This record gives sequence, C-alpha cells and structure tokens, in this order.
Amino acid sequence: MKHRNSPTQLPVTLMEQRNILETDAQRKLPDEKQYVHYPDLGLLKSLLESCKLPTEIFDQTYADTLHIREILDDPELKVLGRVEQTLQASQQLIDQLVSIILEHPSKYKDHLDILYQYLSEEDDLEEVDVILVCGWKHLDRAQKAIELYRQGVSPILLFSGGHPRYDPRPAEALIYRDYALQNGIAATAILTEEKSISLPGNIIASLNLLEDRQIPVKRIRLVCSPFAQRRAWSHLKKFTPDNLRIVRMNATSLPEMTQETWLQTESSLKRILNEFFKMLAAMMFNTA
Repeated sequence: MKHRNSPTQLPVTLMEQRNILETDAQRKLPDEKQYVHYPDLGLLKSLLESCKLPTEIFDQTYADTLHIREILDDPELKVLGRVEQTLQASQQLIDQLVSIILEHPSKYKDHLDILYQYLSEEDDLEEVDVILVCGWKHLDRAQKAIELYRQGVSPILLFSGGHPRYDPRPAEALIYRDYALQNGIAATAILTEEKSISLPGNIIASLNLLEDRQIPVKRIRLVCSPFAQRRAWSHLKKFTPDNLRIVRMNATSLPEMTQETWLQTESSLKRILNEFFKMLAAMMFNTA
C-alpha cells in the first residue's frame, strides 16, 4: 500500500507512521496523564452503527507508554503494527461511510451536525500567555491569530508547522510569520516552530520550544480550524498538566468545510471524518 498523497487519506502504512513519529519532536508525558485519553469516539461509533457498519475497530488496547521512543524501539513493532491494521480498516470504513452519507445526506444530517459540533467546540475570549497556531496550507488560522493579537489577547504569537510529506513547500510556520509581518505584527512578538509534520508534532514541538525559551505559560490560546480543533486540544491536553488552561478558538472555515456545507462533497466528508480515526490512532499511541 502506497503512502498517502492527499489530506483526505489516512497515513495507513507502517513505514509512513514510523517516519512521522521519528521526524516529529518527542516529549515525555506527565505521569498523571499516562492512562488518560481525551477523545470521545462514541459519536462516530453510533453513526457507524446507524449505517450498519462494523465497529470492532474501537475495541483496541491502547499503549501505556510515557514516551513514543519506547514504541519506536520495540523490535516487534506491536503498537505500530496494530495502528497500521487499524488505519487500513479505518480507510475502508470511511469510504463505505461516505458513500452511504452521500446517498442519503438528509437522513444522517442531525447526527453529523453533532459530530461537527463536537470537533469544533471553542471557548470564550480571554487573555492568555501565548497564542499557539497549528499550521496548514491556508492562511485562515494565521488571520484569526493576528485578529486575536490585535485585540490584546496575548503578547506572543507562536506559529507551528513544517509541511506534510505529501505536500513539499515552505514551512507553514514561516508562511504564517511572513504573513503576520506583512500585516504589521512586530517580529519580536512572533515565535516559529517549523520542523513538525503532523498535528501532534505541532503541539509537542511547540511545548518544547516554550520550555527551551523558558517562557512561563499558564494559559494557551489554541487556534485551529473547526474540524481539527478537538484533535489539537486532545494532544495539548494530554501533554500538559491540568493546571495549564487551554482556551480554544476556531479560525474561519473554508467555504466547503463549514457545518452547513461539509456534507455536500466527498472530499470534505472524508477530511472531517478522518479526524475521528486519527484520534483513535493517537489514543493507540497514547498521545491524546
């Protein structure tokens, strides 16, 4: 099976999973987070059941390691092998699920609205120590972060992200930085992390950067797209102590990925439903 070449696909091969884990930064979990998982996959399981699709994929044994290095160094590749099998099965499920939804979108709309609302939950505006912006190829997240900075929400903008392996181009964090500079944000207010190639990598590398710079952080404003907000929050919650406050803020959705429009196209359905299966993989890796 080949590596993915689109965000509508999952990273289903063991080799690609290993490459992502080895490329991204690593960080030890807080001891109290070892057996805690934050995503709720029951909503997706219920949707699959309503479509008469199998749900055995959720009967998983999650890793209990405190460090991803233990998974990578396992000569039997037990966790990586399970994740590969799970993601391959997930890709097949997504294809079946999207086909069923597109045939009868009105039948499943209420259920899908609840899924979207769960993914995109956000918090009220409040001041924070840093605005953490997870990168992707569009500028909407940077635009929202600049808006928040101008409102005095935080003195620091932290742009995070290199680029996915399937989409080689300049680092997303550098594109966001240049955009912020062009819009009058002072260079002294901007930090960049431009090596990570995945959403959990964004989170872990950003936390490492703040720690290395000895920047005290008690409150973080997390800026992400609505469809990816829950997964980003789950990773950040997993790797930070409970006394660190995480305040979520969504960027403006792309026109084809709003709650009103995402049911209309195969690509948007796959992109957004993928979030649940990526969270399942993250729970198996013990990173969410």
